Order: sequence, then structure tokens, then C-alpha cells
Amino acid sequence: MRRLIIPAVFVLAATLTTGCAITHVYGPYMGKVVDRETKEPLPGTVVFVRFYTVGIELMQHYVDAVETVSDSNGEFHIPRQRLFTTPAPFEHWDERGSFIIFKPGYEVQFYVPENKYTVIALRRLKTREERIENQSRVSFTSNIPLNKWKNLARLRDLERMSIGLEPLYSR
Repeated sequence: MRRLIIPAVFVLAATLTTGCAITHVYGPYMGKVVDRETKEPLPGTVVFVRFYTVGIELMQHYVDAVETVSDSNGEFHIPRQRLFTTPAPFEHWDERGSFIIFKPGYEVQFYVPENKYTVIALRRLKTREERIENQSRVSFTSNIPLNKWKNLARLRDLERMSIGLEPLYSR
């Protein structure tokens, strides 16, 4: 009898904690992307954010993603996101989204503050080696549906082709 009580309590606890949806609100995110040296706006820069939960095993579990492209003034806006998920036991929201701010020929940046207009200054990469290394920094998109980051995939392939590498997504 005692052997059955502990597993039964564990199953009951797991069932009760996984049946509930949890929600979290992110954003909005807004700002302007500029060249670090010239301070000129960088139109066509992709601003991509991935939202996820974290479990007790410290694994990230994808929930959603949003991307936008900066306008002719280098400005971007990602509206407030209210997300829902049914978590695994003891899973919680990551408090910040994971960002990729990418423009071919420029160093990738990874952070945009929430609820605050900010200027993001990207450093122009000077060598092919820097640009190749920069490609490896745009890599956490593997478990995200391609339709959520199609502009990022397109620009990444353009950058790859401009430095003599094979495209990964547009064939």
C-alpha cells in the first residue's frame, strides 16, 4: 500500500500542475537601429524575438516568436504580446524574450528593453572572417517554424551568399 501512495501523489501533482494554462505579457518593444559609427539609420534591419518557458531541467520550450523589419528611418515596433501555454510541471516563463537584431554586414545584437524606446547601434563588420563568425551567432531558430522568421532567414541567406557561403533556406 505504501508503495502506491508516493507514485499516486506524484501523478496527482503532475496532473494538477499541467492542466492549467499560464500567461505572460511581453513588450511593447520599440526603437531605432543605426550604424554605430555614422549614426545613420539602418532600414531593413530584422528585429526578431522568441518567447519561451523554462522547466526545472533548465531547458527552454518555445512558445511563440515575432519579427519585424525597421522602416526607412531605421525604426521598429513590436506590439505588446500576451502569450498562453500549458506548461510541464514546474515550468515558468522566461522574463525576457530572446532577441536577434540582424542586418547583413553588421554585428548581431541580442537585446531590446521592454516598454522603452531605445537606439540600437550596430557595428559594421570589416572582414569576411568577422561576417562568417557573425553567422554562427544567428542560430537559435532551429525549433521555430520558418514562417515566424522568414525575413531573418532571407537576410541571413543574402549575407551568406555575399560572403561566398551556400544559402541555408532559399534554394
